[in-house]
Amino acid sequence: MMQLKVTAMMDAELCATIQQRMQEPGTKLTPEFIIAAMGGEIAPSLPFLTPQQNQHFGVSLRRLDSVAQAAAAQGVTLMVDAEQSHLQGALRLLTLALIGRHNRGAEPRVWSTVQAYVRGAEQVLTMEASWARRYGARYGVKLVRGAYLEEERLRAHNLGVPDPLHPTLEATHISYGACLELALALVVQDQARLMVATHNEASVMQAVQRMEALRIPRRAGVCFGQLYGMGDHVSLALGRAGFSAFKSVPVGPEVSVLPYLARRAQEHRQGALLRTALERRLLAQELRRRLLQWAKRGGNGAK
Repeated sequence: MMQLKVTAMMDAELCATIQQRMQEPGTKLTPEFIIAAMGGEIAPSLPFLTPQQNQHFGVSLRRLDSVAQAAAAQGVTLMVDAEQSHLQGALRLLTLALIGRHNRGAEPRVWSTVQAYVRGAEQVLTMEASWARRYGARYGVKLVRGAYLEEERLRAHNLGVPDPLHPTLEATHISYGACLELALALVVQDQARLMVATHNEASVMQAVQRMEALRIPRRAGVCFGQLYGMGDHVSLALGRAGFSAFKSVPVGPEVSVLPYLARRAQEHRQGALLRTALERRLLAQELRRRLLQWAKRGGNGAK
């Protein structure tokens, strides 16, 4: 699996402009329009963009499409990251276009990301799955809580606009659980594939228990994801129980990946000390278990 940040390949300000214009009546900014532009059937010539912006838009669309095409050719699942809410409408438009172009096989190759801390996350998930189904494409979704909390709140305050996020952590937990139920129902109907991307033990347990109740096989339709170095006790327990668990590893120079890691640390700051203590205890137990097994074998051939 591979994660992709759209604004690494397309100017963020251009994405913000496109999102603003998407709200206007009569706009032709639809997934179908983007699909045609990615395939070279039309050249983007949007009247609200300068010639240079239109050129950059077209080049960026082809660049995104080429990455998705290469991933699909290698059997790699491409997960498009969710970013800030003032960009997310445009990013969702591009993601749906990639889904429409590359998810016609038995398994989805391009997956969306839904952020549960954003108000209306359940509606977003339902809308994306419905669009993919109507377009004849497979749908895959990574469900996360969200990683831009302070940035989103500060932007809303400075601009005097409504906060796009749920007001409390508890409301976000409720939203995550509701999105999880919706996604699992789609998996049962063979209308979606799901990654439960969380370090939250309660959410993992909800997913595991609901999978059992819905008779979803442990390695079919649903997988789990945690960041490398975080939630390792969760990943270990899932793997030992026979579930598919993935670790997300950022790749790149330090100046590029440190902001990503900082956001993840900020995302999990609530309850971080408790989680660290729990992880240390569980890892210590696992280490003792392995050492005892090694000692029983006489210290030879341990793996």
